[in-house]
Amino acid sequence: MTIATSIVGIPSRASIKDKLTQIEAATTTMVNEIKAAPVPQTADSQTAKAEINALGQDAKTTWATIKSQAANLTLSDPTGFATGVATIATEVKDLVTKAQQTLSDLKSLGSDLGTAISNDSTCRSLG
Repeated sequence: MTIATSIVGIPSRASIKDKLTQIEAATTTMVNEIKAAPVPQTADSQTAKAEINALGQDAKTTWATIKSQAANLTLSDPTGFATGVATIATEVKDLVTKAQQTLSDLKSLGSDLGTAISNDSTCRSLG
């Protein structure tokens, strides 16, 4: 079960805040792990590093957007609340998709790099 799929029914403001805290922690961990991952010494290593850095920046930007949207959620407007939650869910889904696409792009850069990525446990856990 993922953070996003663990929300059942109509979420309360507190449960959304809790899930966003979990997402923030997971995003921070992901960005830190991406930055800490050694870049294999292959012909495509600089391209790989640029893509990894871009993903880290996308994650930070997306998280800032999500925090802003969450801060503006109000229970006094149920329609606006539902729309805001849906927007946040889409942002999270898009970030996961970006991470998966970046990993796929990195695997296709070169056989040496693709092999190094495929052998790395952190990369394997992303899909």
